[in-house]
Amino acid sequence: MEPKPVEAAARIDSIDVLRGFALLGILVINIYTFALPHVAIKNPPLVGGFTGLDFATWLVSHMIFYHKFMPIFSMLFGAGVVLLTSRLEEKGLEVRRIYYRRIFWLVIFGLLHSHLLWVGDILYPYAICGVIVYLFRKATVRRLIIVGVIGICVSVGSNHMLGQLFNYMRSGAERVEIKLAEGKDLDKDDERFVESWEGMRKNLMPTPEDIESVIETYRGGYIGIIKDRTPQLIMVQTVGVIFLLIWRLGGFMLIGMALLKSGILSAARSMRFYAWMALICYGVGLTVVGIGVAKNAGHGFDVIYVYKYGGQYNIIGGTIVALAHISVIMMICKAGVLSRLTSRLAAIGRMAFSNYISHTVICSTIFYGYGFGLFNKFGRFQLMGFVLAIWIVQIVVSPLWLERFRFGPLEWLWRSLTYGKRQPFRINTS
Repeated sequence: MEPKPVEAAARIDSIDVLRGFALLGILVINIYTFALPHVAIKNPPLVGGFTGLDFATWLVSHMIFYHKFMPIFSMLFGAGVVLLTSRLEEKGLEVRRIYYRRIFWLVIFGLLHSHLLWVGDILYPYAICGVIVYLFRKATVRRLIIVGVIGICVSVGSNHMLGQLFNYMRSGAERVEIKLAEGKDLDKDDERFVESWEGMRKNLMPTPEDIESVIETYRGGYIGIIKDRTPQLIMVQTVGVIFLLIWRLGGFMLIGMALLKSGILSAARSMRFYAWMALICYGVGLTVVGIGVAKNAGHGFDVIYVYKYGGQYNIIGGTIVALAHISVIMMICKAGVLSRLTSRLAAIGRMAFSNYISHTVICSTIFYGYGFGLFNKFGRFQLMGFVLAIWIVQIVVSPLWLERFRFGPLEWLWRSLTYGKRQPFRINTS
């Protein structure tokens, strides 16, 4: 049988709706990394405004969106692995060859996206995780949950260890400063220590001058922006993936596989089940996230404390809140309410790859110097206006596109490369 992608009729509507919902939600946080210096995420008082409506916007986005929608999207990736491979097996096709060719092209897309367009790319880490989670596609629900939770816990531990490393480097740099103040000579080890910490400090604890330098760079030309983000990307795509992202994202993917196999993602469980799931997960998750907010604020959002302790509340609590979000969407799908909205969300979900990249194209054009150069020109509350505008465009355009075409443009390209043959694109309306 000739390999070909999944037809629209074979899709699970609730998963497409959830994917569209997750994609729109991710933009609420990603807009900060497009429009503001990256320190806006870890140390929010420094940029973007932290009073009045800006503070309210940060608080809502932190409680409801940050570390909540990325887990959902990752869980859906894991569910997609099970769906794709099981359907290929049903058709008697070469599952491994097709799957890994698909992953190979995702690696290429991720590298191009990250190095040419945006430092916040998630495609490359997804591809690397996809190589591993494929091995678990036939595991039981219980095993998937256990291994997935272990992976997330390892990532929490890795975050803590990073905090310990940063604290060690900062303390060492302070000791060197004391030596200088006492008039003592520095040896080569001291000099290397200070140089290493200075590179870390600019990202972790930037001075106003460091922040102004970043703003100037991102309001400048394309080449300058690439030079600025390349060292970050090299670190994230090597050390970051190995010690942190592969555990966290892989853990979410395995849990997503379990949620699919248990019928949760296909809206197959009872309304009572989803209602209790939402109630319990919102209650526990938001409480944990709120404790993290209070503790981070109490430590002045010291980034080392955030890595060591404070940020862990949001990683754990955010995962629980993500499960609550999922349960609400499943209840909406199951009840058949808001059908006009859910059909549009499903269209966005079917074009998630194209819509995700369009976020980058639109936002980099608006905020970077090679576009309109509006980087760091708006506070958090104002940035939500851009988010809303992009949401409206994609809610309107995605269904119209799918009335004429079988896939989004990048979905079509990815499928054609995966199956080694140009796939049908236009819908024959005749």
